[in-house]
Amino acid sequence: MSLHLSDPIVHKLVRMIMKHGKKHAALKIVDDAFHILRSKHNVGSPIALFHRAVANAAPVVETRGYKASGRTVHVPLPCGPKRSQSLAMRFIRDAFRERKENGGGLKLANELFALEKRQGGAYSRREEMHKRAEANRAFAHFAR
Repeated sequence: MSLHLSDPIVHKLVRMIMKHGKKHAALKIVDDAFHILRSKHNVGSPIALFHRAVANAAPVVETRGYKASGRTVHVPLPCGPKRSQSLAMRFIRDAFRERKENGGGLKLANELFALEKRQGGAYSRREEMHKRAEANRAFAHFAR
């Protein structure tokens, strides 16, 4: 177990999944997910699939609230690489927690496999964020 912690992005995922300081439980979920990806989904390198899944879930633009003339407008701004990766990891965490399967490892594995095919809850969150930015494109001139 914990062979994947040499990769800083996998380690970040473990820390994001962790609840109430139970890092060992989070490590088990991630290891189980990688084992399921390797065995059931016939993935050669689960870490490579994980990196592709994070890249597929990463948003390019986001909206931020900005006070203008006494009202709040949502201004679309480009995401930097660190912010984009952080949002992608958050989307993956939230989407895997909302899945209905039994077992954290299975839920995470299925979410990562769905992201590989550009599907799943995390990908839909990314698309919603892009749609929101597109809808508020008229307020782009408020960007600092």
